[in-house]
Amino acid sequence: MASLSFRCRKNRAAANGLAPVELRISHQGTRKFVSTDIRVDPSKWRNGEVTRPHRQAAEINAVLRRVESTAQDALTGLQTRSMQLTATRKISSVSPSPEPA
Repeated sequence: MASLSFRCRKNRAAANGLAPVELRISHQGTRKFVSTDIRVDPSKWRNGEVTRPHRQAAEINAVLRRVESTAQDALTGLQTRSMQLTATRKISSVSPSPEPA
């Protein structure tokens, strides 16, 4: 089974100091990252969530939990259908679909 976690990619911080938060999917030694479109100050990030001093910590953490829940549901659906699970297939099932133009 795959494991899910969030990472604040400090090494990809923008000029304003905000770094992207990405969902990390690990399966059989392969790691893939999916963008959440959330950026935070890395000093306000600890153990997979935004810390209390951040003024929007509760809201951001709630969004991250929803993303995690949606990703877990997608992965469970793949496993239920007995599909051969690969990190790439997991990414495609978890990534948001493009909006129609």
